[in-house]
Amino acid sequence: MVYLLEVFIRINLIPGKYYYSSFFKMENSNLSVIDNDFNLILSTNNLNSLNEEVLKSINPNLKSQEIILDNKDIVYKIDKIDGGYSISIRDLSLINNLIKQINNKTSIINRQNNILLIEEELSKKHFINKVSTELKNKVDNILLKKIDEINYFTEMISGLPVSVYQDYRLLSYIKIYIGYCKNKSSLILKEVNNQKITGDDFSIILHNTIQDSFSAGINGQIFVNVSDYIDMKYVQLFFDVIQFLLEKCIRFNKTSLFIRIDKKDDFYTYYSIIDTYDEKGNFIFEFNDALKNNIKDLNFNCHLAYDDTNILITIKSKEEVIENG
Repeated sequence: MVYLLEVFIRINLIPGKYYYSSFFKMENSNLSVIDNDFNLILSTNNLNSLNEEVLKSINPNLKSQEIILDNKDIVYKIDKIDGGYSISIRDLSLINNLIKQINNKTSIINRQNNILLIEEELSKKHFINKVSTELKNKVDNILLKKIDEINYFTEMISGLPVSVYQDYRLLSYIKIYIGYCKNKSSLILKEVNNQKITGDDFSIILHNTIQDSFSAGINGQIFVNVSDYIDMKYVQLFFDVIQFLLEKCIRFNKTSLFIRIDKKDDFYTYYSIIDTYDEKGNFIFEFNDALKNNIKDLNFNCHLAYDDTNILITIKSKEEVIENG
């Protein structure tokens, strides 16, 4: 219809042609019309001719086709119309440059992964003289499992034809797992060396963890209302639960987290309110059994409550719940 309208304007069949014909002189619209003999009839960007390679590549038996030349930056969309063809031109140079940048970032992630593996090997040597075999194996299992996840996402980026958006999301997932390995290693070493951590220090670690998750569509607020040192048993629990929630939340299009950790009379309480949404903006709840299974072997009570808008998770110590009646 657009091409027919312009023809009417050109041959003075429509009043006010000067007003309407301005549409067909927009330089950025990149639209041309040729006849069946490939002669240029109309062009919105003042082209005098079209690429000969494109014209030679047109298949007259197809109603619609795309032609990409060797540089792969320009795509010609060819549609068959009455008496000829319409040709729209799309410049993909910006997208191609973004893909190159992501490939470079993938290379950086691979190098970071190698560094992480080296650090983990060095940590093993340190643990030999300081921890039991049972604890050492536990640490290895935790970190190696996360490293396997990093390798999985890295292989997806380098081995599969994914879009720029998918590459961006996968890189954000890798960032979450690398951050976990770094912080978890540090916390384990502190625990093994009988070091303590303040509420402010733990708050900084958790804020950095949430910040690493922002690119994965996760927004969060964290409040650690503890003025003195925190028992490392609770530090490890809260950190692992938050990481577990982040790993579950990356499957959704958008997530909001509100986390608060309180201490009163040596009694710790962890609250977490979660809102998860799909790509259509609908609220989703999928955490009930998954979260309970994740912490069922620990000496903590876990209570979950949810409605149509959010999920509330409360975690307390079984021993302290009993002692406090």
